[in-house]
Amino acid sequence: MRFASASALALITMLLSPARSFAVTDWTVEVLPGTVLANFNADDFIVSTSLGKSQPSLVSTMPNISLGLAFASPEGFLDLKLGTGMLLNANLSSFQVYGTAGYSYEMRPSVLFGPHVTLNYFTAPDWWGDENVEFSNSLGFMLGLHLIAGDKISYLLSMDYLSLSFDAEKGAGANAVSLAKDKLDMSGIAVQFGIRAQF
Repeated sequence: MRFASASALALITMLLSPARSFAVTDWTVEVLPGTVLANFNADDFIVSTSLGKSQPSLVSTMPNISLGLAFASPEGFLDLKLGTGMLLNANLSSFQVYGTAGYSYEMRPSVLFGPHVTLNYFTAPDWWGDENVEFSNSLGFMLGLHLIAGDKISYLLSMDYLSLSFDAEKGAGANAVSLAKDKLDMSGIAVQFGIRAQF
């Protein structure tokens, strides 16, 4: 949580700076196919039947794509983005939509660095096992830092803390199924890598 708190504090400080003014606006497109999420507690959610047990894996992927606006300032860009993607795990999947606000400080020509915050909405996961398990939709959030290297077409690397959990219960007629917990905690650290276009 220290990493998440530091990211949030850095973003708030940059956005509230009295000397900051935003002018020229660019469109941005970000494609992040290489997103890996390490789920700290996902394997605590155990689904048991008379035939055995199953549980989510500790590693998930979250490929996503976003479209947004970059507002120029003397030191960098304020980014506002909307996006969509998926959460994919060994035993479940969920769709997501999200909104992100961040600031990219120009450390040197063609190199930007800064904090961001994301609000995520995830649909109820589909459980891929044979067991009948039902989940709720969920809101989550991400706090992180990103590095952008390049000009109009850039490489983007991001590290984030994700807070996310789903309520869970046995599905209708699933009397033979037992759940170790009534919540599936998918919180963890995400590393995202992809391409950013700004035009």
